[in-house]
Amino acid sequence: MDTSEETETSPRRWKQAALQVLLLVVMVPVGIAAGWHAVSPAPGALASRAARGADATALLELVQRAEAEEAADAELRRLLAEDSAAVCELAALASGHEVAMRYLISTARRQPDLMAFLQKLEMSYPFALGLLQHMDSAGMQTVQEHAGCCANACFMLGVAYENGCHVTQDWAAAADYYNAALEMGYEQARPYLGRAAYEAGLATAGEPELAANWFLLAAETGHAAAQCALGVCYASGHGVELDLPRAVDWYRRAAEQDSADAKFNLGWCYLHGEGVPADAAESARWFRLAAEQGDDLAQYYLGRAYELGLGVPQDFSEAVRWYSWAAEHDNAAALCALGHCFAQGLGVAQNWCEAVAFYRRSAELGRSEAMLALACCLELGQGLPADAAAAAAWRQRAQDMESQQTTNES
Repeated sequence: MDTSEETETSPRRWKQAALQVLLLVVMVPVGIAAGWHAVSPAPGALASRAARGADATALLELVQRAEAEEAADAELRRLLAEDSAAVCELAALASGHEVAMRYLISTARRQPDLMAFLQKLEMSYPFALGLLQHMDSAGMQTVQEHAGCCANACFMLGVAYENGCHVTQDWAAAADYYNAALEMGYEQARPYLGRAAYEAGLATAGEPELAANWFLLAAETGHAAAQCALGVCYASGHGVELDLPRAVDWYRRAAEQDSADAKFNLGWCYLHGEGVPADAAESARWFRLAAEQGDDLAQYYLGRAYELGLGVPQDFSEAVRWYSWAAEHDNAAALCALGHCFAQGLGVAQNWCEAVAFYRRSAELGRSEAMLALACCLELGQGLPADAAAAAAWRQRAQDMESQQTTNES
């Protein structure tokens, strides 16, 4: 074989092979793309499937293709202009799909009729928030212009003020807009009004009447924490006329919604006969219900009920058990009570070292009763070496604490 001929033809063979590879690299994707277009439904077919909101998958595919294909965009515009159910379905998709949200907003700007329809649509909170986050200042202005007559727009402004979206965050303004939406029959605004009005009440605690009005507005929507807070207002005369029976009524409504704070407050009312006849057993029942939800104050008072036999059989071991659970939350009163139990051997073996440890933890949390008990231990050398100077210091702290409390109360 002629060597020179082999040398001459090899480069040609290599070039042919390279060309074949190149054709494969270029043509295979083109073929795949062509094949995809061949099997992908035509825009008209997708629109037919998506009509009347019947096929969310078809609608989403049409939206995705509308960004790049004029035919798909034209078909989608026609569908949305003629089919309100498809608009509702697009709105539902928009809360979870960026492309649907983007298309909905851009199309609403181009089609006034669609914007008018959207303003009548009862939207979910996540959808309203998503719409606001994607909206520009012109869109926000449109929402504000329609707030006077459109419940949907009022709801959106409530969401905007709650989240500080395009506006300064303001719970009171959010509550006002939610309330306006509710008064126009937009029932979906009710729970959001309750939350916003409650937060507005907390934010205006320094203005008693205003805070009470916000709590009342929230309480009337069924907001449990607001009902309890309103009960506190009536029990203390904070912003409203003192009315203990009414306080109990609001506590009871909140307790029916499983509010641990309200259950504790009912226990307190029955214990002291505030707004209801005193009833130790009923008091212990409410304390137990709140204590079982982890309320440390209720745990302390239930422990106290067992220690003193108030509404329950006297049981020092049960008292220690409930005090111990409250103490796990650093409840100063419960820590001091445990100190007394260990000092006296109530429900536990007497142990002065343990008593001192609990007195000290309680005293460091500011309980004057524990400071005085710790001072006595230091004077007598019970549970720790006697130290007159340290005892005097704790007594002085207790005295200062009680003086400060008297000043605050006055």
